[in-house]
Amino acid sequence: MKSVNQVKQQESLKKWFEIIKDQRASGLSALAYCKHEGIANIIFYYRQNLIQKLLIQQHEQQEKANALPSAKLAS
Repeated sequence: MKSVNQVKQQESLKKWFEIIKDQRASGLSALAYCKHEGIANIIFYYRQNLIQKLLIQQHEQQEKANALPSAKLAS
């Protein structure tokens, strides 16, 4: 069972993921988007970096999980 803090973190990540997708779809630079939306650009960049790191970690974990069955077969 997830703790309240874990749920809050997940909701925050979802919110920021949507904000980043919106910025990219807008065609505006990150700075222009932040100014238009009233978001502190340092917070935007921090969250963007955090989400990128998490996505990379997830991708690496999936690759490891997918590689394990084939590695066992080769043994």
